[in-house]
Amino acid sequence: MWRYTPEQHQKNAEEGRVWWGKDGKNSTPRYKRYLSEVGGIVPRTIWPHQEAGHNQDAVRELAALFGASPFASPKPTKLLERIMHVAGSQMHMDFFAGSGTTAHAAINLSRSGEARHRFLLVEMGEYFDAVTLQRISKVMFAPEWKEGKPNPMPQFSNGLLTNHPEWVERSPRLVQVLKLESFEDSLDALELPQEKQAREQKLQQLWGDRYLLNYMLSDVTAGSSVLVATDRFAHPWSYELRAGQKVDLPETFNLLIGLKVAQWRELHHVDRRYLLVHGVQHGSEQSTLVVWRDIENLDPEAEREWLLTEIENLGWKWEQFDQIYVNADSVLPRAESLDQKFKDEMMSRDRAFVALTSGGVL
Repeated sequence: MWRYTPEQHQKNAEEGRVWWGKDGKNSTPRYKRYLSEVGGIVPRTIWPHQEAGHNQDAVRELAALFGASPFASPKPTKLLERIMHVAGSQMHMDFFAGSGTTAHAAINLSRSGEARHRFLLVEMGEYFDAVTLQRISKVMFAPEWKEGKPNPMPQFSNGLLTNHPEWVERSPRLVQVLKLESFEDSLDALELPQEKQAREQKLQQLWGDRYLLNYMLSDVTAGSSVLVATDRFAHPWSYELRAGQKVDLPETFNLLIGLKVAQWRELHHVDRRYLLVHGVQHGSEQSTLVVWRDIENLDPEAEREWLLTEIENLGWKWEQFDQIYVNADSVLPRAESLDQKFKDEMMSRDRAFVALTSGGVL
């Protein structure tokens, strides 16, 4: 059976693309491709440790970063770098991040100057803060470490790295860390309507004016997922899952509405902190402004006058925004309370979850 027509086979032979084996006696020819046409690395079946590293290399890498290896069997960065070369992509996802080798390899490749590599890691192990996140932070700070210390130590002048300026250009500046609530945390924070009064009395006794993140059930008998209570958005900076476990409400809202953030601005007025988030909503391309602040003892008219002026000082124009959200109440022009939007987005996902798990139709 011919893979190619006789005419195409003849052309391949004339171009030196028909290979009959080392001795020229194979019964079936193979089509020959040249490296210049393929690009990157042509993967082989066997990767020797000289090229892809081995377990002891990985242990030594972690020992250099931490003084002693916190993992018994980590993956070597050379292995991940080789996989990334073969894949030919600049975006790498690892849903079992472990010690963070994937991120380490991506940062190394970015520093090599070949391309800017990005990474997305997922890890639920208790060692995330102590190992995974620390490793990424250390490697971002300096590429070489010995006995838990940078080797050499980066030198700074006026906030700029002086002894290795290429690090600044080729290293990632920021890594966003999102911590998702566990199922157990959700169960612990469930709040049924009949328990609300007793809870409020107990919390007043225990915490005074401190606010805790609690939850409501969209329907007590429906078995739906838990939802963040929006009735305390007037105090976004003190929102907590439990005492001491703060919740990032602005980032949660960004994710709910699919906001691709372009700029963050933190302002202060009369000892009040403001967070302004400017971006574009996914799918709609609407220019969106989100305003967060604590409204205790707020003068709405004074806020309006000050904020509109401050927007101009930032080089923005109030009219440029297609959608403006603000937590709690305000008298800002065209502004919509994000409290209801937050609740609507949660409810839509709640209904989708119930339909998915029950086999229903949205």
